[in-house]
Amino acid sequence: MDNSSGSPPISTPEVTPSEDSARIPVSVLDTDAFVTEYFSPKPNLTPKDLKASHWVVDWNELESRATGPVFEVGGHKWNILFFPQGNNPSDGCSSFFLQYTNAEQEPEGWGVCAEFCLVISNVDHPDVFSLNRK
Repeated sequence: MDNSSGSPPISTPEVTPSEDSARIPVSVLDTDAFVTEYFSPKPNLTPKDLKASHWVVDWNELESRATGPVFEVGGHKWNILFFPQGNNPSDGCSSFFLQYTNAEQEPEGWGVCAEFCLVISNVDHPDVFSLNRK
């Protein structure tokens, strides 16, 4: 595949051939349908809150470190920390992190647990995306 534009490759989630023929594309903008199709919370945890945050960026305009808009989930404020050329640029990969924005205001030893998935989609075609569920 020619990638002369410098844009990252875009792929769709892996599906088996039998699933592919019956699968209707799900848009990342349809949060409820997307979560139902692709996100499975851990069976021993009960989600307190669910939120989708959308951040549209022009990769060519970004600095070496970018911070997405703050969003609130479960009473806590978060954002996405993004390194377009990677946390270690020699790796040749982009790096994304979920960042808890109020960490310095919490008492020492305090913590919060968050389960999340990161999806990178095509702005013009929100049913074309890359998904990280690890």
